[in-house]
Amino acid sequence: MTSAPRRLWWIAPTVSTVLALPLLALACLILMFVGFAYDSCDPGGCPGTDRHVLTALAALLATVPLAVGAWLTSRLAKPGWGAALCVLAPLTAAGSVLSFLTIPAGR
Repeated sequence: MTSAPRRLWWIAPTVSTVLALPLLALACLILMFVGFAYDSCDPGGCPGTDRHVLTALAALLATVPLAVGAWLTSRLAKPGWGAALCVLAPLTAAGSVLSFLTIPAGR
């Protein structure tokens, strides 16, 4: 038993993409300057800074598959999966920006 195709399946992924793209652009812009966060570190490194940068980079890289998955599951799968991915894509992009913006100042 199959359900009838939904006519407005594309609205949630579009809103998700529109919210995630500016956050991704901002995170990529911040990523270009993240090297300056290591200027005041000791030669041994800054574990707090490393942790923030790696968390932000992982969230940044996870946003793209989540956004693509949101489009695919919204069209093909049950609405619950698509809705979950549509919420997760902008949240991971926002998490990336937040992690970049809360990098501790050296030492």
